[in-house]
This record gives sequence, structure tokens and C-alpha cells, in this order.
Amino acid sequence: MTNVELLKTIRDALSVAAITLEVRLAKYDKNEPDEEPDTPCPVYDLRTLYADGMLSARATNCLLRAGYETTRQVIDGMETKNDLLNVKNMGPSTAANVLKCFHELGMKWTWES
Repeated sequence: MTNVELLKTIRDALSVAAITLEVRLAKYDKNEPDEEPDTPCPVYDLRTLYADGMLSARATNCLLRAGYETTRQVIDGMETKNDLLNVKNMGPSTAANVLKCFHELGMKWTWES
């Protein structure tokens, strides 16, 4: 095969690849907004947050007694603010401490605007 033939073969292959890509991309609606990337929730141990002074003793104890060990479990387990307030012995100020701690870590719930 000569160099000219090789270049024609490469050109043809690239042309087919470009057409294939164009067809596949045409399937996506360009008017829809991009989805937010799936960013995993950071996982911190609640006991560590207490030891670091970020989470109060009451908040830590309430969450641990409710069966939560990590920030990920808390975020996943609380679908509304009422879920947080319904944790046994979790009052408004304790819930505010939890929210503040999680915000300082860069986390927020889907129910927060």
C-alpha cells in the first residue's frame, strides 16, 4: 500500500468516525439543561466531628442513638428538615448545630434552597 492509499484509508476512517459521532450526538436534546454532576457526599465519622469541636455532644449523641455513624448516612437518611427534628432529643438549636456543621463541610440537603 502506498502512502497516498494509506492517507485515503485514514481519511475515510476518520470520516466514518465523525459521521458516527454526529449521529450519536444528535440523539441528545440540545435544549435540555445539563444535569448536575453526581458528586458523592463526603464521608466523615460523627465522632471525629465531635472530637474536632464541629458537632456538639448532644447532636452527636442524638444522631448516634438514631443509628447514624457518618455524615453520608445522615444526609441520605434525612429527606426533610422535619426528619432531622424528629430525631429523639433533637431540638431546633441542636438541629441548627448539625446544619451549621454540615454547611462548614460543604454539604447541604436537597431540601435546602
